[in-house]
Amino acid sequence: MLESKSCRALGEDVALVIALSTSHSSGKAVQLERPREATIGELALTLGAHATTALGPMASAALGAGGTLALEGPAALRLELSGTYYAPQTVKFDQHPSDGAKMKLLRAGLRLCRLWSLSAIDLGGCVGGQLFRLAGTGFGSAVVSRSGVSTLGGPSLGVFARLQLSDRLALLFAADGVVQLARDSFVFGVFGLLHKPSSFALQLFLASEVRL
Repeated sequence: MLESKSCRALGEDVALVIALSTSHSSGKAVQLERPREATIGELALTLGAHATTALGPMASAALGAGGTLALEGPAALRLELSGTYYAPQTVKFDQHPSDGAKMKLLRAGLRLCRLWSLSAIDLGGCVGGQLFRLAGTGFGSAVVSRSGVSTLGGPSLGVFARLQLSDRLALLFAADGVVQLARDSFVFGVFGLLHKPSSFALQLFLASEVRL
């Protein structure tokens, strides 16, 4: 039973009682949802696994898998270090199919991204550098040197997109274009050029990421 000197004061008392009774009956304190954008500026360490394809370093599209370690912090910046192992490929001379080389490719990359948040989706632009190690082991009668290594790489420019599946788990897509400043050729002494990497490489990544 409530008593008051005025109807206005009585109305305020009734509203207070209703609010308190509602909070008590639910058994939980009222919590305010933190905006999704607030997590972009927080310091966080993430670990991810990716599947990728690279066009340019090898004779055909190279398929690979690898991992990424990233640090995100103030100013919505993301610094990531990643590495990839690609499935080997065999390259042969068209006119001499018994001569050629087995090629193996490894990659190490460093990228810095600026992120923007759109609800559950984060978008970003990235700059960095990529380094490839392309090793070839020759076979056939025309082989002079059985093995050779070419170091490729240069500056990269790319885009980044992330879909937050939960507070800790996310799905990522990224694409990078790399200008390969250094690129050695693989040559057979008898038949000549076997493979020369392209001056430009394109990489596509699909990854899952866990916030530690």
